[in-house]
Amino acid sequence: MKKSEWAPEYGPATFVPSWGATVTGARKFLIAYNVNLLSTKEQAHRIALDIREQGRGKDQPGLLRKVQGMGWYLEESNLAQVSTNILDFEVTPMHTVYEEICRDAK
Repeated sequence: MKKSEWAPEYGPATFVPSWGATVTGARKFLIAYNVNLLSTKEQAHRIALDIREQGRGKDQPGLLRKVQGMGWYLEESNLAQVSTNILDFEVTPMHTVYEEICRDAK
């Protein structure tokens, strides 16, 4: 509590041992966003590699910043899916993810 970065936002920085302490952190929303395709597992996987920020590795980055992705097949539904996590929707909005998946699926 003596460090400035640990100062409370409201109230005094006094510690009362009988009260204990609580630290709360927060981050931006993570949006889990799935796009279904009438396609194969391989096509969904390829699209995920194309769009996710990590891409195919160091030498082949993906198209969309702050997006994680994977492609897989849903046997029970008989369709493929590109499953994404949008880590920062202000950097890459949902509609951009959808549009890139659609563009790549054609």
